[in-house]
Amino acid sequence: MTNTILLPGMQDNSPVYAASFQGKTKQAIDQARKDDSLSAVQMPDALVQRQALARKQAHKIVSDAFGNEKKLDANVQGIRDHSDNLRRDNLEAGDEIDSLKGLIGDARKLHGIEEGSREDREIELIRRADSLEGMASMTDEERAEVSEIRKRGLSQSQKDFMEHTSPYYDRIEDLEKQIDQNDAVIIANNAAERQIKLERLKTDPIGDAQEEADAILDEANKDMISSLFDEAKDHIDEEKEKTEEAAEEKAEEEAEEQEKIDAVKERKGEQEALTEAIREKLQEKEETAAGTDRTDGDHSSPIQEILNGMNTQNLAAPDLSGVKEAQDQVKAKVNEVLDKLKLLPEDIKGTKVNDIV
Repeated sequence: MTNTILLPGMQDNSPVYAASFQGKTKQAIDQARKDDSLSAVQMPDALVQRQALARKQAHKIVSDAFGNEKKLDANVQGIRDHSDNLRRDNLEAGDEIDSLKGLIGDARKLHGIEEGSREDREIELIRRADSLEGMASMTDEERAEVSEIRKRGLSQSQKDFMEHTSPYYDRIEDLEKQIDQNDAVIIANNAAERQIKLERLKTDPIGDAQEEADAILDEANKDMISSLFDEAKDHIDEEKEKTEEAAEEKAEEEAEEQEKIDAVKERKGEQEALTEAIREKLQEKEETAAGTDRTDGDHSSPIQEILNGMNTQNLAAPDLSGVKEAQDQVKAKVNEVLDKLKLLPEDIKGTKVNDIV
């Protein structure tokens, strides 16, 4: 099974199989159409399958590239969404911290601890000293002051205030740690997004994929065009061979006809020579024969009439198909002449009746 591609010179203008080709495949078919030496080319199924496979591969390469870009876009969008969520969490944590600080302010009023006073400062130092992280961040002076506060002890109002506000401070501490962690993740996300943008500027996956796809289609199209022209060349060579064979056959037929014509001409010449020889011999016989005079009104002899009949009728150029028949007629006439003259064939010197071809 083959698929016909119509090219210039064909009468049929129906859609061709290659019309379904897209992009570079169609360009290749158009290029093949430019050769006016082609009228129709049969494209084998194997070539059709090769074209289909090439288009499938090219489509997959470009589709995969687009798919990868879409995945990358989705990842970038995911990073942005994550950062946005963290920022919202931080805003909510900040609002909660503000609320907790308001409660702490109410507790100060309740227990008589003025913000920024010595009592408030001592409470802050003791709170920091109760955590390893806070103790590690203290200066030597602050550590000495904490030791002095612990020896002296806090007032009852300070103790009540610390007990009242301890949950608030613990929650604020957790929220602040959460905000710090979120800020660190946001910073990392921003860095990742910038890096992705830079890498995308360095490369062109879609363009590279398109070039690779074009290369596959170009290679398949070269094979297709080569196959089409090879088949066209084979067709032309086949037609040329048929023409040459026909010409050779015609030349042989003409040669055979010419041989027959030459043979007829040769036989005619021999017949004319034989007739002339007989005429000369008869003339000699008549001149020497006694009592052969005719009346004055009749100068023709029966022998002369026979010769004239041979020249005008039986010695005419015969048809090629009746050469043998003409030869027999000539022999008969010659024998008739010899019989009337009472001559032997040997009397006609240099003439061979039986050798007429």
